[in-house]
Amino acid sequence: MRYFILLLTIFSLGFVLTFTISPLFVPLFLIFIVVLILLQNPRIILSHIPESLLLILVVIKPLVDMGWRIYIGGFKLLHLYAGFVYVYAIILLLIRSINFRKFRFYPLVLIMGLYYLILSILLFMTTHSTIGIINYLMRITYGIPFFFVFGSFLYYERRLEKFLKLTIIALIPVVLMGFYFLLTQNPDGFQITGGAVKFWRLKGVYHDASVLGLKMVPLLISSVYLYYRYQERKFRFFYGILAISALVILFYTYTRAFWIFGGIILLLWAFWRRNIFVIMVGILLIIMNWQTIIERFTYAGFTLESPYGFSGRVAIWEYGINAFLSSSLFSKLFGLFISGIIITGGYTHNQYLQWLMDGGIVGILINSTIFGTFFFYAVRRFREGDFRAILAIYYLLLIAITGFSASYLNVPNVQVYLWTFLGIIAYSPLKLAHGSKGSKEGNSHGLREYYHQSDINREE
Repeated sequence: MRYFILLLTIFSLGFVLTFTISPLFVPLFLIFIVVLILLQNPRIILSHIPESLLLILVVIKPLVDMGWRIYIGGFKLLHLYAGFVYVYAIILLLIRSINFRKFRFYPLVLIMGLYYLILSILLFMTTHSTIGIINYLMRITYGIPFFFVFGSFLYYERRLEKFLKLTIIALIPVVLMGFYFLLTQNPDGFQITGGAVKFWRLKGVYHDASVLGLKMVPLLISSVYLYYRYQERKFRFFYGILAISALVILFYTYTRAFWIFGGIILLLWAFWRRNIFVIMVGILLIIMNWQTIIERFTYAGFTLESPYGFSGRVAIWEYGINAFLSSSLFSKLFGLFISGIIITGGYTHNQYLQWLMDGGIVGILINSTIFGTFFFYAVRRFREGDFRAILAIYYLLLIAITGFSASYLNVPNVQVYLWTFLGIIAYSPLKLAHGSKGSKEGNSHGLREYYHQSDINREE
């Protein structure tokens, strides 16, 4: 508790200095806080320096994203940062000689990576753009190295909790800035959307409201997870406040996909915990904001007949579908860019159409098989008592639900968290170490037993 209060105090001070003196105080304070937290247990850090560095690089991503206007040598700072983290994760995967066989479904993951590597080569033969190829391959496969690296490193509960806590700490300034813009109604923190009806969508310091929403998803999921990991009221109170803060900011981004995602998550959580109070509060909030919600959903129309329907997405979808139908059989099977039709980087505003256009029929089958397999496996692990699986389930639901109107899977930070949590539930050292063929090798009892007997760097 004292660490949390100390962190909150320092971040509040950093928040004030950021707006009164210089925005450089945000990353400086973040680095200081991350070092402070990690030094709580230096033994695990010193014995896993490469993984710890990667962990820090991941959790500071929200603050790096604040510099989305910054260019270095003609390249965006965000692209340079993302490229460095991607390459570093791959290098770490190679030098650590991680045993792929310890991961369930690892052949599917490797097949996906190999398939898109081949498509990248074919794309280069079509466009002759090296930068375009790198950007395409990174967006499609960004999270795969984290499946193996973070999946094995964060398998142990205390390391996973440390990662989630650091994630929350890095997002505290984002929350503070979000509430600052919300309370002051500063126009710099809003994105205006809509025709006859204007919607002031909270975006904070980011270039788009949905980007701010994407920052709140890991905050919400990490807070809910840690809320149930601790029984003490003082901890649950703070994590509860953080979860509610994430929901409030998510609502005021006015991103419809996040509204649906957040509503479904709350309903599932309420039914699972048999908490009627949460359901009633959710219904009350919907009733209080009913007019705004209806206007937000209907101002651009639900119809597929008008190109302006779904905020103009219908025109994009029609273009993608028509391009697919008119392409050659080879392009239908392996991706439209082979015919010179290129829509990469998430511009289709539909994850399933993105899979179809980028990877063809083969690509959408591979992706559907992989994520469908992981979803049912995560649900099974959760029902068997492995609470860590809820992290993967939340992110898989995010992709499935928002996939109808957005292609967030092409966003690096979404890929990192999704594949990391998939790697955690897929990593099965107990099965190999003890020869168990049952399905409970990852339960909490077996995890503690293996953790204390086999890890020379274990935390007491």
